[in-house]
Amino acid sequence: MQQLANLQADFADFLLAPPQRAATASLADCVAPGGAPAEQRLAVYKNNVHSQLVDALAATFPAVERLVGQEFFRYAAREYVGIHPPRRPTLLGYGDRFPEFLGRFPPATTVPYLPDVARLELLYLEAYHAAEAEALDVEQFTGRLTAGVDDTELGLHPSARLMQSRFPVSRIWELNRQAETLQGKTKIPGEAEHLLIIRPQASVEVRRLSPGTYAALSALDRGRPLEAALAAGERTEPGIDLTHHLRSLAEGQTFLLTENRL
Repeated sequence: MQQLANLQADFADFLLAPPQRAATASLADCVAPGGAPAEQRLAVYKNNVHSQLVDALAATFPAVERLVGQEFFRYAAREYVGIHPPRRPTLLGYGDRFPEFLGRFPPATTVPYLPDVARLELLYLEAYHAAEAEALDVEQFTGRLTAGVDDTELGLHPSARLMQSRFPVSRIWELNRQAETLQGKTKIPGEAEHLLIIRPQASVEVRRLSPGTYAALSALDRGRPLEAALAAGERTEPGIDLTHHLRSLAEGQTFLLTENRL
């Protein structure tokens, strides 16, 4: 029984190993004689596994694929699979290190915003699969601002994800989610962005924030009291009317009591 378990482990390691890694002698010896060489026959299974993992990455990062083209994307994805094979029995969440990989992948250096587009796509999926929760409506949120209750109970919806980029990443992402073919060079408006990715109801929304609003939400997300969050926002962006910005976000079901977070 232990011999079978060892053989199964060897086969699993072989399937997830980089393409150039050969099968162990014990694994090759298990292939029935005759026909093509054992290594070549085993490689069929490895190629199928790697192809499915590349397809899974393409499904997770469609805007990245559109930005660089299918050929380059599949080349990068194959390299990623060889370095970071899945370690869980589900492909949900596979590719969580792909943005970091792209940032260090030499052939991708000519597209400096590519890792941030990948990060946004990953956060979009995280928000989509996040837990449900009952958000505060704008009246309830306004009450928290004025009632003098314990501010530490206020937090963000469990689907909320925050990210910053020195590029207009949400606009690049939006443009490359469209089905239409882009003709020639396209100028993307905007510069650095502060984003909130959230799924308050059925669909995920990507909201652009001011730097001060982003600082305030980041503080709340770290469990800071509302008073401290407001102070952080005002330090980041002096003169900002944070109450107005936060009420607007409350209309979009952004906040809840932390005791209700899942």
